[in-house]
Amino acid sequence: MDPKKRYRLSVLGVGIGFLALGWMNLSLHSEVENLSRRVSDYQENVTHWNQEFSRSLSNQETTIRDALASEASLFTGVETVLDDQDGGLVLTVSLIPKEFSPGDTALLALDTGESIPLTYQENGRLTGALPCSLRRELKPSVTLLRGETRYSEALPTLSSDTLYLSGDCSMGPEDTALPTRMDLNLSPADSTLTLSTLEVEVRAVHPTDETLPGELLASFPASKQSDGSWQADLSSFSGDGQEEPLLYWIAGRSDGGLELRSSYSASEVVFSSDNSFSYAYGSFNLVPVFPEDS
Repeated sequence: MDPKKRYRLSVLGVGIGFLALGWMNLSLHSEVENLSRRVSDYQENVTHWNQEFSRSLSNQETTIRDALASEASLFTGVETVLDDQDGGLVLTVSLIPKEFSPGDTALLALDTGESIPLTYQENGRLTGALPCSLRRELKPSVTLLRGETRYSEALPTLSSDTLYLSGDCSMGPEDTALPTRMDLNLSPADSTLTLSTLEVEVRAVHPTDETLPGELLASFPASKQSDGSWQADLSSFSGDGQEEPLLYWIAGRSDGGLELRSSYSASEVVFSSDNSFSYAYGSFNLVPVFPEDS
């Protein structure tokens, strides 16, 4: 065979071989991608099945635990309400005992030792209201005495964090050296608390913790308006010589005598080096002042 022809055939054969290898490589790469995609889909399905199984198992455990707790409970119904009274708290309970016979007695108590006897009503409920000192958390329990046998059960723990009032404020007018008025709007529908007094406190920034109220510079009572809002006249505070920011905190007292203060400053006035200033205001929460906070 002519050497040139043989060379051409060899080159052609090598080219065909490379093309075949390239096609096989592409085909293999496609198969690997398909396999990888199927494995990834399988892993996602397995993860989803595991999550669904864990969720179902957790729900079943919760259902069983609740059923066992209900079966073991002394009561078929438990209602508790925490409110303010005489500067402290009052815990009101209404319980439906599974069994209560003449001669049985019941006692509502806290882990602090405060307690009162409960009264059995004609509607089959045990009721009572226990006044108690102000604290962040209450752990009540009920003891039933039947002859010489004593049965005790812990009631759900209550947090006094539920006693709060939320609101928002605005300041003005904006063309004065300092705000001369603060308007406050509260949302009593979100709380059992009602206010008897409200005031605006002008304070310095706390030296070590800005989340705490600093030195009191002035305070101004707020008066309730006909539309239910409150307004404080701040015009007597000049702020002369003030260079550090002013923080405006809200304080008050509930009809039940509970001392309240905003959990953070409701507004702020910041002074600049050219004697100008800017201020901002917004929302706030009024929460109880606990003994350890005062």
